[in-house]
Amino acid sequence: MMRSLRIRLIDFVRCLAFTLAASGVDVSPVRADDPRRVRVSDAIVTLSEQLEVPARSAGALATLRVREGDVVKSGQLAGAIDDIDARLAASKAETALASAKAEAANDLKVLAAESAAAAAKAELQRALESSEKYAKSVSKSELDRLRLQVDKGMFEHRQAEHERRQAELAVRIKQNELDSARRALELHGIIAPSEGVVVEVRRHVGEWVEPGVPVLRIVRMNPIRVEGFLSATDALAVRSGCEVSFHSTTGEESGGRIVGKLSFVSPEIDPVNGQVRVWAEFPNHDGSLRPGLQGTLELPAADFRQLRDGQR
Repeated sequence: MMRSLRIRLIDFVRCLAFTLAASGVDVSPVRADDPRRVRVSDAIVTLSEQLEVPARSAGALATLRVREGDVVKSGQLAGAIDDIDARLAASKAETALASAKAEAANDLKVLAAESAAAAAKAELQRALESSEKYAKSVSKSELDRLRLQVDKGMFEHRQAEHERRQAELAVRIKQNELDSARRALELHGIIAPSEGVVVEVRRHVGEWVEPGVPVLRIVRMNPIRVEGFLSATDALAVRSGCEVSFHSTTGEESGGRIVGKLSFVSPEIDPVNGQVRVWAEFPNHDGSLRPGLQGTLELPAADFRQLRDGQR
């Protein structure tokens, strides 16, 4: 029932606004000082993003390089889980890779097989020439043996080439194992995913953590968000992406005016009070805007007659 009432209220507001606009009636928001501006007097500063930084592997928390209140950068190492076993595994993988590369670079077997095959061919050729010049100087059994030696030399050469290719593939396998070991070692680090301020340390050095367990909480202060509510009619007169301004009226932060961008206008209307939630983002390089500050958010209002003409 509540959903049905909400849908009917939304349809009624939209129908009313566009009916008035189509009839030529100016329904743009009216303000005593500037009818081209929409003002949200009870806007409040909120966080644009807050992140839980988890452990990415199991183990005891070995180091923690940040404290509450510290500013961290994206990709910064904030701490580490005990990684002795992971380092040993990575070292072992490096040694195995070096051994595989040395084996792949060793072509002595191939060279030896080539030489043996060439010698067998040469001996067979001499025997054939001798047999042609001097009948029965070389028996058929000897010629068969020499031919067998040539075939054996060819097979041994092909086997040596196969083993070399296998050694080259082993290098690739050992490289993948080393990459995996290094990745496992990296996962022992507690990495800040973005720039922000550490507001909570949830685990301490010596505690055991599992993958996914939050270790830190970081809030992003730049950019920062300002939220507020508009009437349904006013919401129809503003558009996402427009330039907006915010004037803080809370304590020592009052008096300043900053410029940002309207990022979101909710498509939903609250069925109880008929308001629409909006929020804008503002640069906050110096950190002067803090969550909880209140003030006035000013937005440019589009002319409904222009909206009507643009839809034709």
